[in-house]
Amino acid sequence: MTDTDVLNAASPEGDRNSELDVLRDERIRKAAHVFLIREEECRQWIELMIAEELPNVPLAFALHDGVVLCTVANAILEQANVDLSLEVNVGADDGTFTKEEMLENINTYCTACADVFAIPKEQIFTADDLFSAKNMVTVLENIRALSDAAAIHYSLPEMQIIDKETAENLEFGDNAYQIAAETLMMIGPEVTAKLLMDFESEMVMEYPEAGDEKAFEGAIEEVQDGDKEADIIPPSQPAFMEDLGQAESVGELENAATKISAAFRGHRVRQSLSLDEDVNAQGAGGDEAAEPSEASEAHDGPPAEETDAVEEEFTAEDEEAITRVQAMFRGKKAREDMEKKKAAVDIQRIYRGHKVRVTGPEDTAQEPEFGEEDEEAVTKVQAMFRGKKARENVEKQKAAVAIQKIYRGHHVREVGAEQASNEVKEREEKKKDEESITKLQAMYRGKKARERVEQEKAAVDIQRVIKGKKARDSFRQEKAAVQIQKVARGRRVRNSLQLPSPPVANGKTKDAAEPTAHDESKPRAGLSLTDMWLVDLVELARGKMGWEFVKESLNVQIFRRMLNDSSRIHVVKGVTYIHAPAADVFQAIESKTTHGKWDPNFVAARTLRHLAQDTDMVYFAQRIPSPTVSDRDFVCIQANRRLSKGTYLSLLRSIVHKDHGETSDYERGEILLSGFLIAPDTQTNGQVTKVTYVLQVDLGGWLPAVASNLITEDMPLCIGHLRRYLEQGSMQTPAEFD
Repeated sequence: MTDTDVLNAASPEGDRNSELDVLRDERIRKAAHVFLIREEECRQWIELMIAEELPNVPLAFALHDGVVLCTVANAILEQANVDLSLEVNVGADDGTFTKEEMLENINTYCTACADVFAIPKEQIFTADDLFSAKNMVTVLENIRALSDAAAIHYSLPEMQIIDKETAENLEFGDNAYQIAAETLMMIGPEVTAKLLMDFESEMVMEYPEAGDEKAFEGAIEEVQDGDKEADIIPPSQPAFMEDLGQAESVGELENAATKISAAFRGHRVRQSLSLDEDVNAQGAGGDEAAEPSEASEAHDGPPAEETDAVEEEFTAEDEEAITRVQAMFRGKKAREDMEKKKAAVDIQRIYRGHKVRVTGPEDTAQEPEFGEEDEEAVTKVQAMFRGKKARENVEKQKAAVAIQKIYRGHHVREVGAEQASNEVKEREEKKKDEESITKLQAMYRGKKARERVEQEKAAVDIQRVIKGKKARDSFRQEKAAVQIQKVARGRRVRNSLQLPSPPVANGKTKDAAEPTAHDESKPRAGLSLTDMWLVDLVELARGKMGWEFVKESLNVQIFRRMLNDSSRIHVVKGVTYIHAPAADVFQAIESKTTHGKWDPNFVAARTLRHLAQDTDMVYFAQRIPSPTVSDRDFVCIQANRRLSKGTYLSLLRSIVHKDHGETSDYERGEILLSGFLIAPDTQTNGQVTKVTYVLQVDLGGWLPAVASNLITEDMPLCIGHLRRYLEQGSMQTPAEFD
């Protein structure tokens, strides 16, 4: 199984128990460990650049408003003496930000990465990657790229990479590993597997040590012996050059080219002399101008008897053969030039290595064998060699141009004006035929495209009808199953708790007349929506299956679990014992005047509307136990019930009301389910009360589900403060829990 397969198994959509089993896998923990190491490297570099310690929270929380990133960019520009500064939104006076201000800061930083620091596009994250913590791996890669750019362009300190031994010995808390693992699950298994692969390849990478003179001398000897490829690789050769030209020397190629060229020019001159007088009169100027050059070339060429032996009637195939011979000659010369350049490069490399080994890198001016005059002489020799080669190339090009000019002039005179006119007409007719064919093809393709669009449209309509029918059937089946499950759960809970049913009038239930205590004389018709919420609260408070122990603090045991639905918000539960009667505990929780005396997170609360007996619509505001998260407010249904045997229920559930919308003072949260189950301990005759607090809340705003779950795990500690308030430090909490 590959790392990608393992990470695919750890999908956050699965059951919480299977997710924890996957988290225990060694490869998942290793991926989280690598992520935390990368995060620690970036944290240390950022603190070095801004000369300030970041908050002791996950790096995503510290960077989510964009202020720290913009501060790092401004620190780089300031230390590099660059007259440029990024504009940063610092938020309100109380340190809070709006979503638009945070996104603007992040986009300002990303723009500076591309335009100012020249970071590649693939190493720049989007604002949503950081704001919603969707792809923190790309954010860490971007910070590393910024460190490299600052070191290369401005000579600033670069990021210190944690070595292999230190990385293996680093330890992080269990919460840190869990947050890192859930963050990697959000990104996807492919990116996580790549993170592991890059880390392992970086840890095994080894570099040669500087100053290894023996290794350097060995490389020089390999170049001298021909065991290593040269730095300059000659261009690839056509296939016919390998067959025809490699076995011949330059001298033989020059003699052959001279013979064939002289014979060809002689053939052209004799052919021009056999033309009629009119043609001779028209071409006299060009032929006479060419005769001195031909005579001089014939004088420099081979003897007349060798030329006569090669001369024959030339055809188009002969002209092509001449062209191939010329190409072979030029290719041979190019290969020789390349070999000479390669030899010169090898000599220079060996000379530089010799100078470094003899005198060292800082004493090259006092070379005992090679002085400045020797270097100047070597430079002059190279310049003379390059100048000679350039002059030879120019002369060859001039000769080729002259031959081509003579040949083209003869071809035009030979073909004549009539043939040229016919060629023009043929080209025009061919162009018209091509235009007609193009129009026909366009018409045919357009017809086929329209038919294909109509067929696809019909298929889409059919598929839409079929999928709609299937969706409606599936929805009806799911709705029926939900109703059956709801009725079954309600009956089971009523039978176990003897929960009273609402009274019935004319065959309809009335939610406004719920009794406050159990009354067997009341009928047990269907439950109201509020009672259904109370049933869910009791099931979660008393249930033991699926809960995972998190921690214990203030004599409060905290548990968590994931419900089997589409929500990714955890349910947390706190359990404690209070040495006080159940009625006193219920009164302290239900009263809005005493709530703020024991709950440190309480801000304000008021009743908005009385709905029914023991049921109200309330508004309350609450502090969030995190320095980076602003306070939240809620509009809820509050229902209080007294059950048999002195047990109390207090329920809170968020609702949306048009008259009580969001305000500018708080961020609106959503309580999916919250409440207290207050039950007297029968073994102490009601002197000790067991309090269970269940909470499932979405804090909303910019917080992702991972951060919201982490913060809500500390909220059940409020019942620990309630215990201190009621006991006033006079008694100790029992150690045993059932």
